[in-house]
Amino acid sequence: MLIADETGDAKSSTDAVGAARTGSLAALSALGREFGVRTAPDIGPR
Repeated sequence: MLIADETGDAKSSTDAVGAARTGSLAALSALGREFGVRTAPDIGPR
């Protein structure tokens, strides 16, 4: 879900999306879990 702050910029309601934008694989994994999707291929340390 995207929300608009007082400046009108679209911001994610979750930290996962914000962190994912930085290119963090861990954040992308968290984002995938949040939306119930598996990353393919499933990469990164367990």
